[in-house]
Amino acid sequence: MALLAELPELVGFFSYSREDDEDSNGKLSALRGAIGSELAQHLGRSKRRDFQLWQDQAAIAAGDDWESEISKAIGQAAFFIPIVTPRAVASRHCKFEFESFLARESELGRDDLIFPILYVPVPALLDEAKWRNDPVLSIVGKRQHFDWRRFRHVAPETTVYGEAIESFCEQIVAKLREPWVSPEERRQLEAEAKKRAEDEERFRQETDARRQAEERVRLRKEAIAKKRAEEEARERQEAETKRRGEEEEQERVRKEALAKMHLAPLTAAEERALKPGDSFKEGPDCPEMIVVPAGRFLMGSPEGQGNADEHPQHEVTIARPFALAKFALTFDEWDACAARGGCRSDVSDNGWGRGRRPAINVTWDDAQAYVKWLSSVTGKPYRLLSEAEHEYAARAGSETKYPWGDDIKLDGQAMANCYGCGSQWDDKQTAPVGSFAANRFGLNDMVGNVSAWTEDCWNNSYKGAPTDGSPWTSDARSSRVVRGGSWIINPDSLRSANRNRASTVDRGSALGFRVARTLTP
Repeated sequence: MALLAELPELVGFFSYSREDDEDSNGKLSALRGAIGSELAQHLGRSKRRDFQLWQDQAAIAAGDDWESEISKAIGQAAFFIPIVTPRAVASRHCKFEFESFLARESELGRDDLIFPILYVPVPALLDEAKWRNDPVLSIVGKRQHFDWRRFRHVAPETTVYGEAIESFCEQIVAKLREPWVSPEERRQLEAEAKKRAEDEERFRQETDARRQAEERVRLRKEAIAKKRAEEEARERQEAETKRRGEEEEQERVRKEALAKMHLAPLTAAEERALKPGDSFKEGPDCPEMIVVPAGRFLMGSPEGQGNADEHPQHEVTIARPFALAKFALTFDEWDACAARGGCRSDVSDNGWGRGRRPAINVTWDDAQAYVKWLSSVTGKPYRLLSEAEHEYAARAGSETKYPWGDDIKLDGQAMANCYGCGSQWDDKQTAPVGSFAANRFGLNDMVGNVSAWTEDCWNNSYKGAPTDGSPWTSDARSSRVVRGGSWIINPDSLRSANRNRASTVDRGSALGFRVARTLTP
């Protein structure tokens, strides 16, 4: 990689209308001189030895072929400064210079070496439909240009004139100092690419030859393969017969469980008739479920707010309604699973009591065991929430810190159980589920009391996170996201956007979960 600013002999091309220069008593030539001097200083160059800002009037001697000299100069130029005036726009000579440098710019492999100076208002530039279709005006209209109109009548020796020249030259120098692939380097790269292509073609031919040889081997083995296929088909048939038998046995066990547990899973018609806000239970020992509506929301915290892992804030679309337990899973519901062999029976309640208190001291794998058991006995797709679904359901349409507002209390009343929420259970123990008001979706305790396991793996930010509400499980790490905060955590950790994590083997008096259920379309 090289820099245009480091070329041994650096040439810039100054394009203008001679009539404009004459009518302005040489102001354009003077402007070129001021720009040339300023560029030479910025670049550490000598205008006599290794830097030239080329101008036809100064460089073409009488009798020389104008077009040949112009082409030669542009063929050496590294940047191009056209003075844009109505005459210049209409000039055949200026257009020739402009289009010649466009070809030179392409040869250099750049598209940022033209620095137009708008000197006099050009009516054609006011009509975008016209200038976009003009090869010269489109460059002036689209690229960075310098508006010199207000400096035309400023004396060159004034500070404002000098500062304008300096600002313009700084832009040119910055472009000349950007990394640049020279034509020689490009030719070398192209040669290397050609060689790679030839190597790839040779490899392809060798690969094709190898494949043909392998095909011949395959054909020779076809007879053996046919016999093996027949044996495998027989084995598959036996396996399918065994699988059907196992499925029939599972269905028999499920029906027995339905009878014993008095389960009444929703029929397809009942499920299709559900509306947002409706509730249902598919058995006396099953969680009460609330239908959460489809919708969109901004997940995470705005820039400058919240914790680093809550960014970037992004829109998530929940395309279809889903069902979510009204409460965190209770010990009553957990113990029903344990009594039937689906869950561990040794989960401690810390001596606080079971019943309607949230099930605690459960690992992520315990939560997975419960939803697997509930799905098996009901025949319905129960699962854990995704992290996005949890924040969506917790917010229930709100954009405030907490589902009810920006203060931890509402009108002086405790709205959750945490360390500093103002409830009777703060920093002591869990509260029975439903001890606090439900949010606008009809869900209780979405924040506080116990943190809830989610399906998602932990990531340190939302960069690359799904935007459709699905769980982010591409990472096989053992840490999972927990949401909602708990009785032992301060109010800031109960914010709807707050995130936390735990290892899948972690358990504690602040960890529980809440079940979700996918609804049939």
